[in-house]
Amino acid sequence: MLSERPLKRQRLCSDSADQLESNLDGELERDNDLWYEDGNVILVAQGVGLRVYRGHLAQRSEVFRDLFTFAKPEQREMFCDCPVIRLDDTCQDIRCFLSALLHGSRLLRPIASADISFAFLASVVRMGNKYHAFDLENHALARLKAFFTDSFSDSELLLDPEDNVHFSMDLTDAIAAVNLARLTNASSMLPVALLMCCGLDAAYILSGVLREDGTLECLSLEDKLRCVEARAILRAEAIVSIDTIFDLLPVHGHTKAVRAMRKTLMENAQYHTNGAELLCSRIPWIRKQSSLQGLEQAVCASCRVTLELKDLKVRKEVWDALPSYFGLDSKTFEEVETE
Repeated sequence: MLSERPLKRQRLCSDSADQLESNLDGELERDNDLWYEDGNVILVAQGVGLRVYRGHLAQRSEVFRDLFTFAKPEQREMFCDCPVIRLDDTCQDIRCFLSALLHGSRLLRPIASADISFAFLASVVRMGNKYHAFDLENHALARLKAFFTDSFSDSELLLDPEDNVHFSMDLTDAIAAVNLARLTNASSMLPVALLMCCGLDAAYILSGVLREDGTLECLSLEDKLRCVEARAILRAEAIVSIDTIFDLLPVHGHTKAVRAMRKTLMENAQYHTNGAELLCSRIPWIRKQSSLQGLEQAVCASCRVTLELKDLKVRKEVWDALPSYFGLDSKTFEEVETE
């Protein structure tokens, strides 16, 4: 029986157009979305070719502009009549960077829409920083800062990152957020990003987490130590905060019900404290508990107002002290805009 002859892989361009097709045709995988037939430069990352427009790259990236300007024609690798530039970045990072570059800054405006992922923004920040595409880097960074905030009034977003209106994310993305803050000197992001890291399992803090592209994202040794040391501080601070809020004097009355609330929260804090909970209001929980049968008459309006005022005061004090929990400069939340 005659064996079937294997089908020849489809060539990416005609014989007359390429100079090194014999070398690249067998190794280059054309990107499904970022391969424009009229493109005039091919970027290769992890064996994937992305055929785009040299003018767009040169206009937005100082590094690519210099590369195109000073490269000698006789030293260029060519394919399909296009210069080939081999990159050591992940294909995922380059895809996101090029997508942001080609589709404009509208993708990166810090609007109330979570249709962009943290991973996308992180890639744009990394590549924008590396290739000096500073406008893209700054747009993406601004959107990240809207969540990893230096504003106390925005801190309640941290209770449930799934409610984040600026972009979609997983809790483990906090590790990358710390590294991006270090990369870009965006120190105002660090307290909240490190606080969220403290809510992760210890294995993630110590060993890191895999990105979508398989790259291991790890905290530096110094930031690992910051998180490990801060976890104990945060747990103790949670207990002190609850004690302070629910320590009503007899003149306020109705202390029995208030003590019952305090006991419930204290038991939860001892075993389930996520650092971010320190910054989140307990007022909705207080209101819910005070309306339950048996407590509705026991916790009066005056008690609830007192509890709510103390809750706000304690959370603001924790917020102001947050940089110190991680050994950061007390002026971290006063980051200069030009960083």
